[in-house]
Amino acid sequence: MKKVWILVGLLAWIPSAWSQQEPLLSMSFQNKLVYNPAYAGSRGQLSFMGGGRRQWVGFEGAPQQEAFSLHLPTSDGRNGLGATVVSDRNMYSSRVSCAGNYAYRIPIGKAHLAMGLRLGLANYRLRTTEIDVWDNGDPAFESTLGDFSKWMAVAGTGLYLQHPRFYFGASIPDLLPHKLYDTYYEELTAQSRWHHYFMAGLSLPLGNHVFFRPNAMLRVVKGAPTSLDLNAGFWFYRSVSVAASWRPGQAVAFQTELYVDQGLRLGYSYDYPIGQTRSLGGAAHELFVGFDLSLFTQKGTREEAFIH
Repeated sequence: MKKVWILVGLLAWIPSAWSQQEPLLSMSFQNKLVYNPAYAGSRGQLSFMGGGRRQWVGFEGAPQQEAFSLHLPTSDGRNGLGATVVSDRNMYSSRVSCAGNYAYRIPIGKAHLAMGLRLGLANYRLRTTEIDVWDNGDPAFESTLGDFSKWMAVAGTGLYLQHPRFYFGASIPDLLPHKLYDTYYEELTAQSRWHHYFMAGLSLPLGNHVFFRPNAMLRVVKGAPTSLDLNAGFWFYRSVSVAASWRPGQAVAFQTELYVDQGLRLGYSYDYPIGQTRSLGGAAHELFVGFDLSLFTQKGTREEAFIH
């Protein structure tokens, strides 16, 4: 097979796409439903969140992600319902998923323990016809793969412990195994793996109008490096936030969030690569917009929406 390095490069790209089935968002703490179905209804009101990320700006074919979520609790606060739409694109591959989310919430004193379930569909596409190869007669790109599209079922689960001053979550967004392979060369295989997410955060008052909010998210995937996000920020008058994040060996991020009015939230994150990832390209930019609408009165709704 000619130009083996092209094929090796493609194979290296495919597993990397699968190793990040869920989008890598620096502002993941603002859109937790993307990673954990048990988060549905935790803000105590109808909540919408949408955002986009452009990674490694200046690098051709760099990853791009969009994530949208909508969720609300039932009037008794015991159930949460939600939906997520996630798009993840890079170079010659893309994955789009749509899912419904359900959470059953159990009151434990001032806290709630939620058990969540996710069901949906995902579409994976591989576009090898867009690759500019040196050998036009290379069978790896003319007859072996071609453009490929596959629909797959998605099923995930999670736990979310919510308190007015802290939260903790653990989840696996997709439990179902998926395998892609070529008709002639079964060694061209992309295998999905379980993604384990662990998240935690606090809200500590430092005065009448200042809160310190540290957060952490751990991603564990078999066969891929463990990824950890450490975030810390200050909220002023429940209206403006400034924060910084550190992803060891990958990036540092500087973030701001603004509560405009009547539940409208806007946010921006600037990521600067560090370590080995610095050679891959430039910085990453991320924007999000959120909106909360109170449908009914619940005890603690305003406070829990603020931290969660």
